[in-house]
Amino acid sequence: MRAGRQGHAAHEPLISSVIVAEVPLAGLSFDLLVAAVELLGGEFQDVVISELKEHTYFATIRVLKDGEIVEIDARPSDAIAVAVTCEPNLPIYVAEEVLSDVLG
Repeated sequence: MRAGRQGHAAHEPLISSVIVAEVPLAGLSFDLLVAAVELLGGEFQDVVISELKEHTYFATIRVLKDGEIVEIDARPSDAIAVAVTCEPNLPIYVAEEVLSDVLG
């Protein structure tokens, strides 16, 4: 998988819907994920909106652990919540294939 261009057009509505949500996101399950990864000695690297299949987005959270990148499958809303919760915020990338599908 290749992370695509950085841009706002394709993922801005998705990010906006997470940031302005009025209800807690998944019972703050992303906080549990952040705590677990940090406790196990992992370091968050970035988030990739990796796939669009049958009108459903998929994401991965990339973590550096013992010199290797581990990819954790996640719902895009949780992945973005992790990205904006971490200090500093994590970069959010969109795979080139997803951008091509969205932008036509």
